[in-house]
Amino acid sequence: MMDKLGVDKGVILVVIFMTSALLLSSCSSMVCMSGACPSAEDRMMQIQWNPPSLSHQNCPNINGKYKPRISKYGHGYNNPIFHFPSSDKLGFIHVTSNNLEQIPIRNFPNPSKENPNRIGWDDSEFYTSGAYVLIQQSEQELTVSLIGGDGKLYQQRIIILDSSMIGCANGDLIIRTVLLPGPGEGGGWSGSSATEKRFKKLGDGSLQVMTHIREWNYDPLFGLTGMPREERGTVTYAPTQVF
Repeated sequence: MMDKLGVDKGVILVVIFMTSALLLSSCSSMVCMSGACPSAEDRMMQIQWNPPSLSHQNCPNINGKYKPRISKYGHGYNNPIFHFPSSDKLGFIHVTSNNLEQIPIRNFPNPSKENPNRIGWDDSEFYTSGAYVLIQQSEQELTVSLIGGDGKLYQQRIIILDSSMIGCANGDLIIRTVLLPGPGEGGGWSGSSATEKRFKKLGDGSLQVMTHIREWNYDPLFGLTGMPREERGTVTYAPTQVF
C-alpha cells in the first residue's frame, strides 16, 4: 500500500520490525555486559527440586560391590553410576575423576546405510570377566571405583558429600548437578540442565540408580524459558561376591 508520497507502508513496517529486533538484541547484550543478567544463583533458584532441600542426617549407606551393566555391544562406560561432572560451575559439586587404565576394547564391523564402513566396539569381555563396581561411602565422601577382573583399578570417582546438592530423602541418597547456560557459538545462548541421581539399596543387596534429567532453553533477560524436556531412566546393579 502506497501513501501520498509514494512510500510503501509495508516496507516501512518491515524496517521498523527489523530495527526493533536489532535494538532488543543489542540491549540484551548490553544488559548482560552490565551484570544485570540473572546470576548463577538466580538461575539456580528457578530450578524446582522435589523435595526443595536435602537432609544430611541418617542417609542410607550404599557400600558394596556391584556387577556393572553393559549394553549389547559393551558400552560399559554408559553406566550412569559414573556420570558425574568433574565439578559444577556453582561450586556445589566437587568430584575427582581418575581414568587410570584403558579398558580393553574389541573392534567389529558395524556398517549402516549412511556409513557402510563404520566400525563399532565391544568391551563386554572386560565386564564379564570379573569386573565390578566398588562403592565406599564415608561421612565425608563417596568413592566409586571400577575394578577389572585382573584386580586393576580402571576408573574412579570421588564425590565430596559436604554439599547442599547432596543428601537424602525418602530413603534415597541423592546427588544433584546443574549445567549452567552460556554464550553459544552462533551468537545465541546454550540451554541449562538439571540432573538428579537417586541411589537406593534394595532388600536383595542390589543398588538401584534412578536418573532424572531436565533441559531448558535460556534467555539472557528472562532466564529459563518454556517447559523442560525431560528424560528418566533406572538401572539396577546386582550385588557380586568377589573372591
